[in-house]
Amino acid sequence: SAIEGSPQTARINGNFRVYNNMYLGADIYTDFADIFYRLRAGLNYTYRLEIGNEQHLSFGLSGHFYQSVIRLDQANVDLDDPVLRNLDRLFSSNYNAAFGLVYSNRDFYLALGMPVMFRTKNAYENVSSGNFAFERAYDVYVTNSFSIHQNWQFQPGLLIRKTVNQPLIFDVSTLFVYNKHLWLGAL
Repeated sequence: SAIEGSPQTARINGNFRVYNNMYLGADIYTDFADIFYRLRAGLNYTYRLEIGNEQHLSFGLSGHFYQSVIRLDQANVDLDDPVLRNLDRLFSSNYNAAFGLVYSNRDFYLALGMPVMFRTKNAYENVSSGNFAFERAYDVYVTNSFSIHQNWQFQPGLLIRKTVNQPLIFDVSTLFVYNKHLWLGAL
């Protein structure tokens, strides 16, 4: 943070119960990195249903507003370039939604989700042929927590993500939890 022009990122989020099994939440995320500025603000809704003894099905839906700016006036570019002429910044605003469904049974979790539901194109497409567009994504996540000692738990996980026009991604993770206060993991 002491280096001039270093990236600055801030995030704040929260949620609260509005009724027995219903929750509302909100989040704001900002990121400044050199000539790039990003803002994301959103609202979230979750409903949790008990379907059996220590079994739950949770449904979540969120909507987000995105804003992206590239400060061309601070970049080392030729502003006389016909593509960039009369521009001091590239600006884009978009909306998107996310969906999630989680089944839990004691320490086992299976989640299906769409962190990006709608493919969007923004103002940068005219300049960069869509390189800044959102692509629809699908996630499947499975994990289970195992007690390996009185105060220790081991939690392996697998995330499979498929993004439109991209190869399949697998993330394998391990997490060790000590006394529910200290987490150490690898991905």
